[in-house]
Amino acid sequence: MLLGAGAEHLEADDKRCLSAHLVVGAAALIDEWSRLQLEVDFEAMKQALTTDEALTDMPGPEDLEEKRKFVSGVVDLIEYSAMADPLRRIMHFLSEQARHRVLSPSVEKAEVKGVLEKVLHGTWLIDIDPEKGRKPLREAMKELPRASFFRVTMVSH
Repeated sequence: MLLGAGAEHLEADDKRCLSAHLVVGAAALIDEWSRLQLEVDFEAMKQALTTDEALTDMPGPEDLEEKRKFVSGVVDLIEYSAMADPLRRIMHFLSEQARHRVLSPSVEKAEVKGVLEKVLHGTWLIDIDPEKGRKPLREAMKELPRASFFRVTMVSH
């Protein structure tokens, strides 16, 4: 937020450097937060919530198998949401809080390494200036493994 608010008072090199550091910091935060989310035992949660005893106490259809499938699906959705949350929230914050048009040249020229960093950089740039961001984001997406989880999460952004 301060980068955008103070952009006219900073030298171009400082803005580029800060932009790159924001992307690197965002990637590190996403990585660490995602690792913490992995510690939640969703399988144990699903097993506990889909026992006959637990299902009997829940409202809904009398058929336990139907209820079991529903509860299992809900836990799967919770797991997806928990695992996607770090990426979605960090990208959203970066895009919404630092999308000042004046930052476009600095963000465009910021140099980052790493696949996640390049994706974040391209996503941030395309949110600021779609024409300038389209190519870097496409190139970054090509470097990604064909992991549907990450791609679906990116599309939802």
